[in-house]
Amino acid sequence: MNKRKFVICLGATGGHIFPGIAIADAIKQSLPDSEILFINTLKSNKMLPKLNFNYEISGINIYGFVGKSILKKVKSFLSLFICIIKTLLILIKFKPEAVIGSGGFVWLPVGISSFILNKKIYTIEGNSIPGLSNKIISKLSNKIFINFESSLNHFNKSKCFNLGYPIRQVEKKGEAKKDIDILIIGGSQGSETLNTKFLAQLENLLNQITRQGINEFTLIHQTGIKDFQKIKEIASKYESKFDFLKYSVEIFINEISDYYSRTKLLISRAGASTLSETKNFDLVNIVVPIKNSTNNHQYENAIEMYENGLAEIWQEDDQTLILTNKILNLLWNKVEATKILNRKRNEGNNYSAENIVKEILRDEQK
Repeated sequence: MNKRKFVICLGATGGHIFPGIAIADAIKQSLPDSEILFINTLKSNKMLPKLNFNYEISGINIYGFVGKSILKKVKSFLSLFICIIKTLLILIKFKPEAVIGSGGFVWLPVGISSFILNKKIYTIEGNSIPGLSNKIISKLSNKIFINFESSLNHFNKSKCFNLGYPIRQVEKKGEAKKDIDILIIGGSQGSETLNTKFLAQLENLLNQITRQGINEFTLIHQTGIKDFQKIKEIASKYESKFDFLKYSVEIFINEISDYYSRTKLLISRAGASTLSETKNFDLVNIVVPIKNSTNNHQYENAIEMYENGLAEIWQEDDQTLILTNKILNLLWNKVEATKILNRKRNEGNNYSAENIVKEILRDEQK
């Protein structure tokens, strides 16, 4: 009997890479003898530390389209045709029974090639508003797996299954000590804007904490490569000025579940992957959506979280004092924090990847 084969399309950021790995791991749990091939852009992961996984990967040289200059749009359009041909050759050689993708510009040539070869196609959408690739490929897909109810407004409802967003393995390790007061994560590659905005209010925040008589306050800051050295130097200066402060700076946090377990307050972007991961942990969130993200999807993600009582929002144009006040309120107003934590305990889902794979395999048996 031939081994069952699956292709999984990744993407340029952790928000696409981590779900792909989660789906691959879930397939392997159900079908240990299956073969899995990742397809990704050759330019992916250059800003991320090397991720460890035991899957074969093929690269295509596709360029992004949305939000680019006219010249880069032309380059992207031309690269699309070349990548469709290259992906067709990859799929013909590998012979998968199904192709799975979670959006991003890499998904467009992979999805189109899969349709040409009459492969079963499965689209995963983590955001409330889909990007261009998912909008197009969803029309060719057998099933669409969504994370937010509002996504139903953009797809064929009969194809949609709300099973959450597949996430990294973030299993809790018992009751962890809450020794991280604030964890700041600007996405897998960091966020220069979020880093800058947080630092703009930090001295005021630390002065407020001084008045509280706190003996120890711990910050962990995932900065990305670009801002790492600069923020490390700033952190050292603040540690010298405020003797109660422990300020650790990381380029990238790989074993994120340990950090989530130990965190009281998370300040992050509103990407689908981060929001889905943190629903499973007893921490409170302040989400800072990227201004002018594609289709403003991060803002819509943040609004849905806020309206469901799962997070607070701070926007980039808001005064930094508002951010300081939100931080202080969530750290020391136990009533507000408890409300959010209680709602999150009903929302967490560590089994999205497994449930999506079950639905795919059920489809494959027909």
